[in-house]
Amino acid sequence: MKRLLIFFMAVIPMLTFAHPLQDVRVVALDSQQSISVKNYAQGKPLYIEMWATWCSPCMKQMPALQKHYREFGEDIAFLAVNIDLNDDAEAIQKVVDKFGLTVPMAQDTENSLATTMQLNGTPLHLVFNRKGDLVYRTHETDEQLETVLTQLKQGVELAAIAPTQTKAYDYQFDTDIVLFSAIWCETYWATRNPKAAQECQQARMQVNGMLRQGKSVTVVVSNLWTSEQDATAYKGEFADEVTMVIDENGKLFKRHGIKSIPRILTLDSELR
Repeated sequence: MKRLLIFFMAVIPMLTFAHPLQDVRVVALDSQQSISVKNYAQGKPLYIEMWATWCSPCMKQMPALQKHYREFGEDIAFLAVNIDLNDDAEAIQKVVDKFGLTVPMAQDTENSLATTMQLNGTPLHLVFNRKGDLVYRTHETDEQLETVLTQLKQGVELAAIAPTQTKAYDYQFDTDIVLFSAIWCETYWATRNPKAAQECQQARMQVNGMLRQGKSVTVVVSNLWTSEQDATAYKGEFADEVTMVIDENGKLFKRHGIKSIPRILTLDSELR
């Protein structure tokens, strides 16, 4: 059996985070052109919201995003970045139309922003000062976020915050099958994205059939809103023992170009 060895360091030196957006590029939805996030702000502070059309909290916060853009958009560069997981242009446009959004939109087509900023759940709000340093990170649109935006508008030079520290991972996949999925895809998506929820259920049943045939399986689940306890519980949904891996920083999804789940890959043909 062929073996797939994936090694990456998720611990990023503090020096790298001085300007975390250095190599990050996203695709602008209006022009479909790749843009450098580092250069996008052109000397202004920068506010980014990472979101998905199927994310209920994201939808609840869209009016606040538009409100903040109206209030601060002249002094702060804004960019709403869709995370490009089980999403498409039609779904995004429906959200834009529903909420009357005029804030600039982009899509993280290469998972560049998500992996760099260690996306762990949506919506994620990221605020950078004029130097490009990350100064605020939150999942909420609350008074503190508005205070930070107000300070930046007034020219206050906010200090960079310390990066999130994560451990290093050494994955050695020695299985016949790898399933990319999420622990919440059958439950949370049952109402938010029914088609994908049904596909996730079907993929799990298909994998269970493979397990009964003696195949070995690794299940890689998205790190979005997922704890070790969640992954352990999800492991019990499989017919036999599987290797369960939480994709801590989205590196495995990015490496294999996973833009929608579920996705079943075979080690010999697709994970070389």
